[in-house]
Amino acid sequence: MNKYGINLDFLRDKVINYAIISISILILPVVLFSTIRLFNYGWENYFSIYVFELLFILFLFFSRKKFSLKFKAHSVAVVSVAFGLIGTSIFSLSGGNIQSIIGILIITILFGWKVGIFYLIASITGYSIIGILILNGYIERTMDFNVFNYSLYPWLNAITLYSVIGLLIVYSIGLFYKYILGSLKEVMETKEKLTLVNNELSEHRIDLENKNLILSRLNKEYLENQIKFKTIFDIVEVGISITDEEGKIIDCNDASDKILGISRDEHLNMDLNSTDWNVVHADNTPMKNEDLPGVWALKNKEPLSNVIMGFARKDRDFIWLNVDVIPLNIEGYGVVVTFSDITESKKSEEKLIKYSKELQIMNSDKDKFIRILAHDLKGPFTSLIGFSSFLLENLKDFDIETIKEHIGIINETSNRTYEMLEDILLWLKSQSGQIVFCPKEINYHEICHEVVSASNLIAKDKNVRLQCSCFEDDRKIFADPNMTKTVLRNLISNAIKFSKPEGEVNIYQEIVEDEMIITVSDNGIGISQENINLIWNPLQSFKTNGTNGEKGTGLGLSICKELVEKQGGRIWVESKLGEGSSFKFSMPLNKKN
Repeated sequence: MNKYGINLDFLRDKVINYAIISISILILPVVLFSTIRLFNYGWENYFSIYVFELLFILFLFFSRKKFSLKFKAHSVAVVSVAFGLIGTSIFSLSGGNIQSIIGILIITILFGWKVGIFYLIASITGYSIIGILILNGYIERTMDFNVFNYSLYPWLNAITLYSVIGLLIVYSIGLFYKYILGSLKEVMETKEKLTLVNNELSEHRIDLENKNLILSRLNKEYLENQIKFKTIFDIVEVGISITDEEGKIIDCNDASDKILGISRDEHLNMDLNSTDWNVVHADNTPMKNEDLPGVWALKNKEPLSNVIMGFARKDRDFIWLNVDVIPLNIEGYGVVVTFSDITESKKSEEKLIKYSKELQIMNSDKDKFIRILAHDLKGPFTSLIGFSSFLLENLKDFDIETIKEHIGIINETSNRTYEMLEDILLWLKSQSGQIVFCPKEINYHEICHEVVSASNLIAKDKNVRLQCSCFEDDRKIFADPNMTKTVLRNLISNAIKFSKPEGEVNIYQEIVEDEMIITVSDNGIGISQENINLIWNPLQSFKTNGTNGEKGTGLGLSICKELVEKQGGRIWVESKLGEGSSFKFSMPLNKKN
């Protein structure tokens, strides 16, 4: 039987075994004493009783493993009470009550107060009956140590005392039994609780060990990640600034300091809200402090990306930044601001926009130029086709002079058309950069005389006099001979074209500081002030025919301007409507390093 975790049967078995030994030890001296008395008094009845009791007790002891606990316990109790009663009937009341009490004590200890009360009642009853029998003479004691036991009063007193002692023993052992078991119960309950707590502690210990292992692993990973982050944080070329919840810069990488052109200490002393940032929007309008990406994201708790802004560095060098901002939902942190220097790409973008606009203008000019070119070439070719067709159809009807006249018109028109194509090709070469610039020191008067001589035929056809006032000296101009001839030839041709018959074209030169100013002047129709700035652009609608109806492409002056400027010179015109024009251009006297 297990109770509160204790094997009671095992304990009871130990108790009854030790009780048997104790009773044997208690009876043994009595048996020895009685044996000695045999030699003096002979055989006595009580000797047989004690020998029998001793033998029975020894039998129980040596056979203790063969019998059950209850059998041994009740046997000891019965023997103790029975032989106590027998002893009382032979000796005296006090002679047997002690052994009976020992039996009651043992059975109460083993099985509780209820069983003890049963044996106590049986003992008291037995003693009462023996007392009655002795007092009435039914039993005669062979050996009486207490003569007073033959009166009623001592018997009542002894039985009362025996009853009180027995009850006290049973009650005390019952209480002891009860409280011992109660204590054992509390101890076992406490033990169970402690066991549960210990199990929980063991589980918690295991859990803590596991968590500690996880924490150690996480800590190791954190340290590794921190090292990786710090490495990336420091070597990445993108600027990174981290703020606290108030917007103060609390960390930054090397790239951010380099991009902003400040030291780390200066950077860490900055505040998104209070620092006077000199920044502009992408359209170059000033950016207010509350519009800064970091300030806005810190206030609204929302990320921003690809914000283009200009930033004036400490040395007033202006850079363009592409800024991204992410709020950090971590206590003590505000936002992380990343930015990269896009100044070069911004400049490239601006150049691209500029080139795109220029390309659009060029495409528009190209279309316009093609329309003008088609219109200008259509007239001469119409004349050529018309006259040649008319001549072919009526060749038999015309005499030689008429045919000669028509062929002369066709030839003149062809020459003008050829000149137009020459001007167009030359202009296209200048625009595409195909004209090779080969400057050298040359004598201007040689070039001037060559061009004037070639232009005299055209002037004579229109009865215009060319006057060249060139002086010879040692000073030479530094220019490309072919380009200079082309400029001079175009200006003289224009002067003849817009001069009236009997008019005059003057070509002269003058030295001003380190330049030679060459002038081609005529007394022709002149140019109005509102049209002066239009003559240099062949795509402008302003175009005037010559005094004899001569037509041109309008490219001559544009070509002249291009060639003069390519040689480091300037070209301009002074003109009054109805009075004539003076076209001037400059050429450097000496080679410029």
